[in-house]
Amino acid sequence: MLFEKRHKSYRENKNLFLVHRSRPSGQFHPFNKLPTYDITVYLLSHKNFGHLNDVREVQYYFGQHFGLKKNEYGTTFVVKNGTDNFAVKTNAYGPTLCEARIVFHDGSETSVSRYLDFEGTGYRFSIVTNALDVEKIQSRAEEVQP
Repeated sequence: MLFEKRHKSYRENKNLFLVHRSRPSGQFHPFNKLPTYDITVYLLSHKNFGHLNDVREVQYYFGQHFGLKKNEYGTTFVVKNGTDNFAVKTNAYGPTLCEARIVFHDGSETSVSRYLDFEGTGYRFSIVTNALDVEKIQSRAEEVQP
């Protein structure tokens, strides 16, 4: 039942949730020349129930297009500073799924996700993006090879 699932999410996340903000960067991606967007992803407490002080770190993963030069599957970005709600900033030319692992000081952890869209920015998807993604992966994966 959705009621139980909802309350299980609150409990497992310790009332902390992943949120994001996006805005046009005014720049273009160097590989595909598509306009890019600045994205900030961070934790937000549900009302006053969640406590950011309970968090040791947040591990963010945006997918294979982010940090590809370091690893063929992309890079995990680890934030240990809670000053800005464990925020991470990135830049993208299209919406993506963010997976995050919240690690707590008590040793427990939970996984959360957020679809990073550009709602309200005027973004319009172009079918060309898919073909450019494949081309980008192929060319950059060659750079990762030993």
